[in-house]
Amino acid sequence: MIGPTASLDEPLPEAFLRRSSRSFASYQNFPAFSWPWLRGRTLVAVVALGAFGFLNALGRYASTQDVTSAVVIFAGVFFGGLTLVSAGPALATLVRTRAMAPQKELWGIRIALVAGVAISFGADMLASAIVEDALERPEPAHPPEGMNAALMLVANVAILLFIYGMLGGFLAYRRYREELVEGKRWQEIQDLRDANRDLDLRLSILQAQLEPHFLFNALASVRSLITVDPASAASALDALTSYFRATIPRLRESDVESTLGQQLEMVESYLEVMSVRIERLNYAIEADDSLGLIEFPPLLLLTLVENAIVHGVRPAMAARVDVRVAMEGDELIVSVADEGPGLREGGGGGVGLANLHRQLALRYRGQAKFSLQNRPEGGAIAELRIPVDSR
Repeated sequence: MIGPTASLDEPLPEAFLRRSSRSFASYQNFPAFSWPWLRGRTLVAVVALGAFGFLNALGRYASTQDVTSAVVIFAGVFFGGLTLVSAGPALATLVRTRAMAPQKELWGIRIALVAGVAISFGADMLASAIVEDALERPEPAHPPEGMNAALMLVANVAILLFIYGMLGGFLAYRRYREELVEGKRWQEIQDLRDANRDLDLRLSILQAQLEPHFLFNALASVRSLITVDPASAASALDALTSYFRATIPRLRESDVESTLGQQLEMVESYLEVMSVRIERLNYAIEADDSLGLIEFPPLLLLTLVENAIVHGVRPAMAARVDVRVAMEGDELIVSVADEGPGLREGGGGGVGLANLHRQLALRYRGQAKFSLQNRPEGGAIAELRIPVDSR
């Protein structure tokens, strides 16, 4: 069954509500052709038809003082009208509450409403005959004949079918179809929200893995300096303290969202820390300030820079890292290059690059590209191509 609510006994979501819960027509807060909807609609019909039938019976009694004919008129108006407005909806409710396949349910409700019109037509004819007998109305002196009679019959039947259809549930059928369409859209939105919450959770887990990974590496670098160069170790600790004071609160506040400017600032702080640890390290960051507000996944750039330090700077005599950011069409291109020994065959990327691939897959669903290759002039270059407007 397609619909905006898991159970036909539950009210529709707030976005579907058209009536106040205090309104006489609050039954419309429930799905069309559900038991709560049918009970509420029938109650409204009982009250309205009861009042109308009572007024007709009262008028009859006032003019004739005949209790029997007054009761007959009331019964004819009340039960005939109740059949007219409830037969089709009752049959349609029986169909919908059987939990049929969507297409079968749709056709079942259509057939039920047409059958309801036929039942209503018969009930109305019977009720009208009873009322006319009670009123003792004479036949018309000159009934229409020939073409006029045929045209009048067609017109009367068309009018009656229209009335039976509108009162007998076809307006509710329109509401039912709207529920199917809106309900499907509503469910798609809910699925997307659930998927986004799941994505945020998984990205948070990945980020939580990356943060201690960087912290442990940084602390290990400082530890190695303590015995051989205490002064450099103290400088490294000062730089590391400044780095964490500036970046950790931002990581916690931004959760799984950040901007390119924030990530570049974090990378610059990290390179400053590492330049204390590795005196021969030189670095450059090239990025237009106008790109700073672009959304950029947290810690991805830091992962690339850390990878360049570990595999490109430490083993090499030359020690340089270049970070470049540029726009090319609707793609943001971020590259990190080093002048080290380059990539070794069979070398792995470790935890950082594994999580980088996962983040790209989760966030951009195949639209982002990552490459890591040797440079002709020596060293390696890692490049990210991210569609700016894909999220």
